[in-house]
Amino acid sequence: MSHLTPEQTAELKAHILADPVLGPLTSGPGTDYGAIAAALNADASPTFKVWRTAVTRSEIQDDDAFAWTLVDNLSTNSKYRIWEWMFNNAANAINPSKDNIRAGIAATWVGTAALVAVATMTLTKCKRKAPVRYRQRGGCHSRQAGLRGSDRPDAHRSNVQRAAMSSVDLVIAIPTAGMVRMSFAYSLCGLVSATAARGMPTRPEATLTVCMDIVESSVIHTNREQLVKRAIDAGKTHLMFFDDDMTFEPQVLEIMLGRRQPVVCTNYLIKTATPEFVAVGLDGKRVPTSEQSTGLQPIAYSGFGCSLFELDVFKKTPQPWFLPKFIPESSSYTTEDNPCYERIREAGFPVYLDHDASKLLSHIGSRAWNWKECSNG
Repeated sequence: MSHLTPEQTAELKAHILADPVLGPLTSGPGTDYGAIAAALNADASPTFKVWRTAVTRSEIQDDDAFAWTLVDNLSTNSKYRIWEWMFNNAANAINPSKDNIRAGIAATWVGTAALVAVATMTLTKCKRKAPVRYRQRGGCHSRQAGLRGSDRPDAHRSNVQRAAMSSVDLVIAIPTAGMVRMSFAYSLCGLVSATAARGMPTRPEATLTVCMDIVESSVIHTNREQLVKRAIDAGKTHLMFFDDDMTFEPQVLEIMLGRRQPVVCTNYLIKTATPEFVAVGLDGKRVPTSEQSTGLQPIAYSGFGCSLFELDVFKKTPQPWFLPKFIPESSSYTTEDNPCYERIREAGFPVYLDHDASKLLSHIGSRAWNWKECSNG
């Protein structure tokens, strides 16, 4: 809401409080901002496109359709200067929602079919699907889209309700070599029993269905690949990996589902003599979970031991998902987690680490490795 005027903020707040689905999410001990944001950011239906407000130069010029061989042609009539000056700002970006910027794109890439193709590609990158909130807010975005009567700002409510009341069809996926410890089995029984007893308090608007799937073999990345493929084929919406060398409290599922993010993973200790955390940040450094750590943190990757995915992530990420990479310098292979998360991020999905859920886990082997052993970072 930081980009809204005070008047728009007040209007949006009034709408949320008045909505029969979103209004109740603001009551109780804490406002469920995740549910509200998910509903308002869901794709509008029927769909329409709006202009983005920031597109970087690299987004356009890194596209395969950008014709670098035609750049010299822009020197004609100073067209190159138009292109350069549009990006002459601190962000090195343009705001395509402005008429003069779109006019500048059209004036730069004009003439031959090849030049017009670059203009078309550029303008396509400058658009995105409109979320439900654009119909609620109205304004220039809705007018630019040329909305029909059914798309007026007062026609958004059923779209918001459908987005907020979506179902969660979850598969608990366990890749295993065949033997599990009693502590894992006890944790799994506790989670299933708690979920059956109280449902999903962090997703009160959702219809929850939970099932379990197991693939047994000694090839862990094959197990994961098959579990995800079977979940997609069965029409599931979410998949939660639990590795059989983990113990966990029943609340991990409700905490992670309540985040309403496509990818939520946890942090735990690697089973070594000098333990360190498995999660790695976007800066390439290990991420600690300490007493002060809370909420979500964007990271590069973590382990799969306790991790939650919306299955749309895998639908939009090309296979193979879990193939390890070969490291020539050491004649060895990576684990399957780092390459998978890298592919997921390349497909456009952020990876979030849940520090609160991480504090409810232990990694078990000859003993149990617990986050508190490295809690001072």
